Amino acid sequence: FVEDSSEHLFLSSKFAIPLQGSLLYNDSKLHSLGVIKYEYRVDDHNLDAVSFVSFVNKVWKGDYDITRTEQALSKTLNIAAYDDNVLVGCLRILTDGIFGTITELLVLPEYQKHGIGSKLLQLAKEHTPTMLYFGSQPGIEAFYEKNGCQRSLQSY
Repeated sequence: FVEDSSEHLFLSSKFAIPLQGSLLYNDSKLHSLGVIKYEYRVDDHNLDAVSFVSFVNKVWKGDYDITRTEQALSKTLNIAAYDDNVLVGCLRILTDGIFGTITELLVLPEYQKHGIGSKLLQLAKEHTPTMLYFGSQPGIEAFYEKNGCQRSLQSY
C-alpha cells in the first residue's frame, strides 16, 4: 500500500484515485462467471438521497423521507460499493472525531457473499481515525468476528 504526494493509492490488482474529494477504489474479484469489478468510494460525496433510499428499500423496506435522508448523508462518512455505477453496498459512519458509530452496513441481497461487506468494513477501519462501535443484527455476529471485530459488552 503506497501513497504518493498526489494522493493516488496503488494496490496490486486494486487501485484508488481521488474523485472530487472522495477516494475511488477499483477491486477485481475472480468469480465462476469471470472477473467481477466493483468500485469503492470512500467519503462518497456524490451519494444522493434518492439513490440511497432506492438502494435501502431493496434491503430494508420503509417509508424514508428524502429530505431527512439527505441531511443524514451529509453528516456521515459514506463508503459505497458500486457495480457498473449501480449502488450495491454502503457503510455509513457517524463520528465526533474521537468515537465513531457505524450506523449501517448494507449490501444488496444478490451481492451478499461476494466480499463487498468485508471490503467496506476494511475501508472503514483504514479511513477512520477513531474507534468504531456498532450493533449487529442477531445471526450476523460471525461476519463481524471473521473481519476482526471484537464483541464487547451489551448496551441499552
